[in-house]
Amino acid sequence: DMCIRDSGCAVSINNGTSWYCGPRTYDLSIRSIATSGANVISATSYMMYTSADKGSSWETFQVSMNALASNDSIVYAGGNGGMTISRDGGTNWKWMDIYGLPDSPKFTSIITNDSVSFAATLGKGVYYSKDESE
Repeated sequence: DMCIRDSGCAVSINNGTSWYCGPRTYDLSIRSIATSGANVISATSYMMYTSADKGSSWETFQVSMNALASNDSIVYAGGNGGMTISRDGGTNWKWMDIYGLPDSPKFTSIITNDSVSFAATLGKGVYYSKDESE
């Protein structure tokens, strides 16, 4: 379980019985959080934080993302101008080749399930994919 608070996240690994402070993001806004197995991914205004141990320790990636969504071990991260995909729960990322979208879409929200993914943009519409192509 996680809850967003000022300057970081509060993390619980016992279903909310107790909480401790997650990564300190200071002046960064936490925009989205997704989980994939034991992995936790947090998108902020200037970087992404990833944890492979349910939030006990964190790594950073110097990339700004607005929206995250996960489906099994696949994690999608959308930002200003495009989307990246991780096929290993958020450890490694690859820029997705996206065709038919307007120039520089700003992704604001992503949802996904077993058969389709939807990505909303700021002022450019909602797009969907029926595959997990790169």
